[in-house]
Amino acid sequence: MTVKLQDKWKSLNQLMENKKNYAQYREALRGVSQLPVPFLGVPLRDLTFIEDGNLDWIPTSPTPLGATGASAARQLNLEKLRMVGQVLLELSAFQHYKPNNLLLLSSSHDIIAALGTEIGVPVPEHADDLLYEKSLEIHPAKQQV
Repeated sequence: MTVKLQDKWKSLNQLMENKKNYAQYREALRGVSQLPVPFLGVPLRDLTFIEDGNLDWIPTSPTPLGATGASAARQLNLEKLRMVGQVLLELSAFQHYKPNNLLLLSSSHDIIAALGTEIGVPVPEHADDLLYEKSLEIHPAKQQV
């Protein structure tokens, strides 16, 4: 691995540390000036913790011993709904993002070449064909009858 690639790897590892609930990643995502592609693992983790850590219904008054179901006074946990809504609102903001100086790539080769340039790895002329052939070796296409 080249030194440049090792530095990028270290930088990405530092960015994606889960310290303080991915604080570095969240801050970096807020400051992105180009079209961001968020890592969905973070909001999915947030939604999981919200779901698992909060009741759907909360008691409104002390319930008599043994009271359950309709006889127990309770109300919808609006705070839980607010937290879920906040996560979904943050995600939906990426759908309406206005690209700034976005390089539009027309083919898979352009995408692969751009990624190769970014990490400093030369890309063969027909890399997309090579990758497709390799994918067929690993997972053959179903033959039509």
